[in-house]
Amino acid sequence: MAASGRRLPDRPDIATLPGMITTRGRIIGAAAGAVVLGGTVAVAVASTGGDAGKSGSAGAVADVQSQNVAKGTPLHSGPAWYPRAVRLSFSADKAHRGRIVVSTNTNAGGTFSESTDGGRTFHRLSEIRTPMASGQFSCCSTLFEYPQKLGRYPAGTLVWAASVNYLGGGDAKPDPHSAIVGWRSTDYGRTWRALPKPIVTGAGGHGLWEPEFSAAGGGLVVHFSDKVQRKYGQVLARVRSLNGGDAWSGKVNTVAVGGRQDSPGMPVVRHYPGRGYAMVFEYCDTSAKPSGHGCRVYFRTSKDGWNWGDARKPGTLVRTPDGRELAHAPTLAWTKGGSKGRLLLVARLVEWSPARVDKKASGTTILVNDAGGAGRWRTMASPVRITNFRDEKLTPEQKRLVLPCQNYSSSLLPSADGRTLLEVATDAVGGTCRAYYASGPIR
Repeated sequence: MAASGRRLPDRPDIATLPGMITTRGRIIGAAAGAVVLGGTVAVAVASTGGDAGKSGSAGAVADVQSQNVAKGTPLHSGPAWYPRAVRLSFSADKAHRGRIVVSTNTNAGGTFSESTDGGRTFHRLSEIRTPMASGQFSCCSTLFEYPQKLGRYPAGTLVWAASVNYLGGGDAKPDPHSAIVGWRSTDYGRTWRALPKPIVTGAGGHGLWEPEFSAAGGGLVVHFSDKVQRKYGQVLARVRSLNGGDAWSGKVNTVAVGGRQDSPGMPVVRHYPGRGYAMVFEYCDTSAKPSGHGCRVYFRTSKDGWNWGDARKPGTLVRTPDGRELAHAPTLAWTKGGSKGRLLLVARLVEWSPARVDKKASGTTILVNDAGGAGRWRTMASPVRITNFRDEKLTPEQKRLVLPCQNYSSSLLPSADGRTLLEVATDAVGGTCRAYYASGPIR
């Protein structure tokens, strides 16, 4: 448990995830007969435009209510993990600039929702079903807009990626084949085409997880959590494409520290306009000692977005002046304001060091840095407000749903003028994970 400093189980390892497609108890992923990754990757795309998932629509979201969500509107009625929000900003077609696209992970693929009114309402846009073999599931997806032409693909192209792993992988049952795979859209998320090759593949260990895109040095970079290097419990690694995602370099470690019990993961990278890049990640360990890392959030920077310094050094622990820290599944946003730009940071839990949960602040708090990451971090109220953190009272079955869902890997999207913030967060409702959104002032 987080309160004792040990690592919470980030990924359910032994049970079928709620919302996964199954038949007679057998996990089949996206569809029966889906191809195995590593061969030819094909994808079926189903556009589901209209008002089925629009905020305020009658019936579709009527059953999506949670006692834990004190503030937030359901994004849509389906299962949702790992929300990611992008405001279209770089397309040559100015008519689409300003629209917001939100992706969510379903464990069988991804769903995409669109807002044309600044995040007040959303409607369903499209879906991706990830081709998978029996026993695999799709996880930890991410969404990114090309800020400039990359390879032959124009600025404004969208790219989505997810990890594909087997349930139950690990030392006792090494994952025979894991991959991070991606899709591109050149029509603002309405249709998607698979990248010609997996972004990265691996075998053994506990798989590849949590892709994160950035554009750096004229290329497309993917950061990810790598749990196949047997020397370490997990490392942060990266690969790069110089042709817009058609081919990828070999992987390079970004953070590789400690030994088998150390587990840095879940990297999120943001560009400081004119200044460089910032990264946050959780630094977990699998030991039960109270002095453990406890999945606390660390921060580091890069001038060019590819070179991140000594991989043996994790960076700077994020902590407020009164001693509070964040733990588990951080995400980051940059916006205008402050002396060097303003950073907004959220994670699943707020804790009093060492690893004592602040249940009142968890789910209701965002940390703010007004000097581009230097100096102190302060707090502000989160737009979505999720309450009732009671990890220590959950049954093992409940933990498999709640821990990787409740306020887990939320998405933060500041307005163009830096005055307001759209947040998309998740909570466990009705036996699965659901996404909620709300906007509020940045103070």
